[in-house]
This record gives sequence, structure tokens and C-alpha cells, in this order.
Amino acid sequence: MPENCTPPITPDLADFLNACDEPVLFFHRQTQRICYGNAALQNLLGISDASSSWPCVHDLFTNVESSSFTTEPARYQYLWSKQSMQDGMVQLTAYVPRAHPDYVLMKLHIDERFLQRFEQCLHFSGDGLWEWELLSGTVYLSPRWKEIAGYSDGELENSFASWRQVIHPDDYQRAIERIRSLSQFPGRVFQVVHRILSKSGTFKWVLCRGQVLPGPDGKAERIIGFLTDIDEQRKIEEELEQARQMLLDVQSRVSMGNWEMDLETEQFWWSDEMYRIFNVSAGDFGGSLNDFLAMIIPEEQPLVEQVFRGDVPFSHFFTFHTDPVGPRTVYMEAEIYRNAHGTPTRMVGLAQDVTAQREAQQQNSKLSRALEQVPNAVIITDREGTIEYINPAFEQITGYTREEVIGRNPNVLNSSSMPREFYRDMWQQILNGSIFEGELVNRRKDGTLYQEHKSIAPIRDTRGHITHFVSIGRDITQQVQMQREIEAANQTLQELNEGLQRRVEEGIEKQRRQEQLLLQQSRLGAMAEMMSYVAHHWRQPLNIIGLLIQNIQIAHQMNELNSQFIEDVSRQSMEQIRKMSEVIDSFASFSQESRDKQPFSLVHAIQDTLLLVQQQLQDSGITIQATFVPTGQMIPVSQADTCPIDPHQNNYPAVNVLGYPNEFKHVLLSIINNARDAIASRLKGSGQGFIDISLDHNEQEIVVRIADTGMGIDAAIMDRIFDPYFTTKDVGKGTGIALYMAKVIIETHMGGQLTAQNTNEGACFTIRFHVPAQVSV
Repeated sequence: MPENCTPPITPDLADFLNACDEPVLFFHRQTQRICYGNAALQNLLGISDASSSWPCVHDLFTNVESSSFTTEPARYQYLWSKQSMQDGMVQLTAYVPRAHPDYVLMKLHIDERFLQRFEQCLHFSGDGLWEWELLSGTVYLSPRWKEIAGYSDGELENSFASWRQVIHPDDYQRAIERIRSLSQFPGRVFQVVHRILSKSGTFKWVLCRGQVLPGPDGKAERIIGFLTDIDEQRKIEEELEQARQMLLDVQSRVSMGNWEMDLETEQFWWSDEMYRIFNVSAGDFGGSLNDFLAMIIPEEQPLVEQVFRGDVPFSHFFTFHTDPVGPRTVYMEAEIYRNAHGTPTRMVGLAQDVTAQREAQQQNSKLSRALEQVPNAVIITDREGTIEYINPAFEQITGYTREEVIGRNPNVLNSSSMPREFYRDMWQQILNGSIFEGELVNRRKDGTLYQEHKSIAPIRDTRGHITHFVSIGRDITQQVQMQREIEAANQTLQELNEGLQRRVEEGIEKQRRQEQLLLQQSRLGAMAEMMSYVAHHWRQPLNIIGLLIQNIQIAHQMNELNSQFIEDVSRQSMEQIRKMSEVIDSFASFSQESRDKQPFSLVHAIQDTLLLVQQQLQDSGITIQATFVPTGQMIPVSQADTCPIDPHQNNYPAVNVLGYPNEFKHVLLSIINNARDAIASRLKGSGQGFIDISLDHNEQEIVVRIADTGMGIDAAIMDRIFDPYFTTKDVGKGTGIALYMAKVIIETHMGGQLTAQNTNEGACFTIRFHVPAQVSV
């Protein structure tokens, strides 16, 4: 540094500069040592005029090159250095005085609004600022840049080594080669996606963007850029890809494909599963509607052409040729999409190979008809002995109807004439997997006894576990009536006495336990409703099994009963029994009492309830549907982007509460049953009713609404509907317990709130839970 570093400042000039509001300084071009600074600069830097040593210019700003200044005033922009204790960027005007070419005069333009806007932009964008001086190797990393990596400003120094420390080892070579290669092209803008290792040891994805800035000589001088945290974005992209793969997997498993046809060009787009369904390669299928029609059997081609060249949605079964399998049946459905002018432009739909299902339905239909015509009484029970099916012969022999015995135990026929050991040995034999053959005395509905030859065989699932029993009983009363007449009469008298004594004892016990049954009444009422729903679900498979058994009798009579026939009947029967077992499992889970609080999904609870009640309500002219509002905005469902809740899907976001899952399902069932009765009262056997369940949530609360199109609630009784034993139904049709217990479960046991109000269309029950009650399942 030259010994003489005194700027050419006269007293008058010093007074003028000190009066200037903006900082002004002189520095020596060779040493970059500041020789003079006015009062504004002193205040900015926190130093006095009497300081014996001013800092150098490069201590204040980064990348200052003395050779870049000329005798013509020009504007420059620099970053404050870390030593300056200032943040952000500064704009200034600088030039070399002609009379003093060894000095540079600088005037700083401190625009507080510009600095605030700059800092706000960096803050709200969430980006971290970085700069790399290519010649000196100096690196600047902003506090936000370090925060993204999990460090505070003081924990990570501004150096290339810090950048090398943070970047993921597997991404370092690629990133550095990319940046270095671009440094040869001044002005080039670039971006690199890579991972960084945070202070906690986890890694996250970031987007590094920057620009190569040239120096006075036009060569690359420095690189400045921003670091953006894109870790959540990458996770969402990965989840979307997983969902896409899951969709493809599901389509493959259920043999369902999706397709689209341009209505103007009549050209198809098919998913991969479509080619598998139609057993054709993409190269062999021309893709036009005519190519598709050629695959359909001739007698169905006019119908297919009509629906595909129409402009309305459709759903049909079609038959097509495929080698070497032969004709196949496919179910296709489509929706029409129109442009802004209302003109149909494309047809979008699904296709599923249902050949096996159609064949099974036809076969099961025959077997079901056969089973219904068997002259012997046929009973199918679960492993515990609960009756799930009876055939018409059972009704004719016993006098009981299906409705009277479904869900009960076969001991409804018990005449008490057989010793307990007989039934104990019988149960032990069939539970061990053996077939029981024997004679026993049963009781008809009218009280008369009849002798029956009984055969009971276990039914096993695919794992060999016994799940059900099938019983075939033949009435042999007339064969033994004469020799057993006296004994039967005595037995009848004894049974009457025992029955009377049992009823007396039961009456006394009932009186003693009456006050303990309040909670059980509500639960049993719900189970009764559930049993009706289960019975409705079982109707079709039981009919099929009935025909199967009847077909066995027919085949036996016609000497067509062989091993292949038995194998086919067994396989088809097992399939129906499996479906019935699934319903039983669902009912068993639904009916179990939740003894302890546990986290559970409200979506799953709604799905389980829908699975149980949807079909029967639909058959009664009532449409029930549930929707989920995934946006997290507590707004009316009709105004939100909602998605339907399908009881067979499992890919919904979890909305969880802590409580009793099965009791919550009973609450839903009670409210749905009330809505059903209200709708039935309004419709009186004609018209269509609706029940809408919506699940909505935000940061404060979770809300479940059950709205119906029934008759609404009379304002005069609105305050009493949750009182115990209050009911507006006829005697014998309601206990007044269900809504009372629903409120107790929601408010007392689960800490929520249950209210009711009328709407324009009917009534709406609202269940609310506070978000702090949410937990992860």
C-alpha cells in the first residue's frame, strides 16, 4: 500500500459530502483501501471519522474489480460481504476522477424499499441465495440456503467446502460437472435437481437454479443462483406414480381396461389391459371402429355399431371372437364428452372380461333352482350353528318361514326328546370334520313332532377350515309313528312342562336383569337391523346354493352323478359360501363390542356401514351415497371438490379419531335406519329417496353429516328426540333407545357432538369431533 493514501478532499468538499444523505467514499485503486467516507457512510458502517484504519472496499462488497471503473460515471450492483455486517444487495455509482486517476469515488444508493422488497421476495419464495466467485473461489450461502439444509447461519461457513459437505455424495459429481461445464458460457441459465444431506442425517430433494455472469472482459466471472426445497413435490410425484402403478395392477387383476375413441376420426386409444382382454397386440389392431367391429360376433355387430356411433352414454355386454379360447363376453360402458359448443367430441369408457362370471351365473342359476326343488329339508348354518339358508322343503316340513328362522339356531326345531349327549356327540363329530348320519325327533312350528333322518356335512374353505355345515333332513315320521306314538305324547307333555318352567325362570331372570339391558337393547336393535341387511346380502348366494343342491338330487335320479359333477358343484358351492363367509366376517366385525378406545378411520367406518346397508336400501328405492372432501376446507359439500366414498376401495386419505369404531358404526346405522323410516313414511311405497353422508374436515374439526329426504323433524319434538325411550313410531316399531345411545356414544364416550336440524329436503344429523382428538392409525 502506498504510504500516501490521502484522498483529494478539500474542507469545502468534505462539508459538501457530509451534508449528502447517501453514503460516499473514496478508495485507492491499487490497494482498495478506503481513504475517506462521509458522515452517512460512517453511520452506516458504525465507525467514526477519527478512525485510524478504514476497511478495504472488498471487505464491504464482493467481487469489486478496480480495473472495471472508468472516468465515466456508471452504475454497479454488488452484494454486501459478510464482514460488512449488512445483508442483501447494494446499488452504487462510481467513477475515476480525471484529476486523480489513482482514486475511485463511490456513491451508494440505499433504497430501503428495494431492499425490503428483495428480502421479502427471498423470504416468501422460500428460496436460498448462493454465489460463487469463479476466480477467487469465494462462496456465499444465504441464511435461508443453510436453513434448507437444516443449519443455522452460524453453523455453516460460506465456503465451497460447506457446499461439498451438504450435497448428497451420489449427486456431487453430476452436479459439479454440470455447473462447471456451464461456467464456460457467460449468460447461460441452468438448473440442476439433486439431493442434499440435512444436519439430521436425512436427505431431501432440491432444485438448484442459477446464471453465469460475465465480468468486464466478457468471460465468466461468477455464478449466482437460488436453491429451492422440492422435497414435498418429489414425494407427491412418487406417490402419484405409485398410484398409477396400483391402478394398472388393479386393472390387470380384475381384467378391466380403459379406452377412448375420437368421435370424429373413430380412432381408439386402448390401455394395455384392453389388448390383453381382446387377446390382440397393438400391432395387429388397426385402432379404428371398423377394426373393432370386426372382432364382434356378426349378430351383435349392428348393436355395437349403433351404441359406438351414437352420442349417449351406454353400458352393454358384447361377445367377441378370440383364438384359441373361442367366444368371450365383455362388459363395456362409456361416457360422452363434449366441447364448449356442446358437440360430442370423444367417448371414454371401461371394458371388463366377464366371461367367467357370466358362465358361473348361468351355472349357479341352474344349481340354485335344483336346490330349491329338493324334496328334503336343507339347512346351511355357520360354524356356530346360526341358520343362513333353508329351502322350500324345510318350510313345508317344519311350518317355519325363512324370515322366522334365518339368523336363529337349528335348536328352534329341538323337541328336547333327544339326550344332550346326542347333540354333544353330533357336534363333536361334525366339528372334527366327519359326516353325521342319524335319526332325531324335531318339532314343527305348530308344535307337532316329526321323525327326521339327518345328514350333516362340514363345508370347508380353501384352506381346509370348517366354516359352515349343510344339513339334509328327510321326514320319516310315518315310518315310525305307530311304535313311537305313546312315547312321543309323553315326550310332548314333558317338553311342555320343561318349556313352561324355562319360561317362568326366564321371566324371573328377565325381571332381575331388566335395568342392565338398556345399553344392550340399543345394541341388539342395531344387530337386528344388521341381520336384515346380512340376510338381504345372502339372498342370491343362498338361492344359488339351493339350486346346486337341487341339481345334485336331479343328477342322482338321472344317474348322472359322477366325480366331475360333484367337483363342479362343490367348487361352485364353495364360491358362494366364500361370499357368504365374507358377509359373515363383515357382520362379526361390525357387531363386536369395542371395549377400549382406539384410533380408527372415519372413512373406513363409513365404508363398512355402506357395505352393509347399501344394497337393501337401494332395493327399497333409497339411494345412499357418501362423499369425502379432501381439500381440508370446511365448506358445504355441494360447493367443494368432493370424491365419492366407495365401500370397496382402500385408497382414501385417513381421517382418524380416537374412540370406539364399532359403536360409531352403530351410531351411523341408527341414524340411517331413522332416515330410512322417515323416507318410507314420506314416499308411501312410490318414488325415490336419498341419504347423503359427507365427511369434511379442516384444522379445527372433523364433521360427518347424514342428510335425508324424509319428512324432517317436527319442531315441537326437536328438543326431545335424544331423550331415552322417546319415540314417534307405533308401538312395537321403536324403543326410543337408538338416538339416545347414539348421543351418549358420540358425546360421552368419544368427546364429540351430535346434533340434528331440518333442511329444505328433510333432516340432517351432524357429528363433530375436535381435531386434537385426531391420531394416526
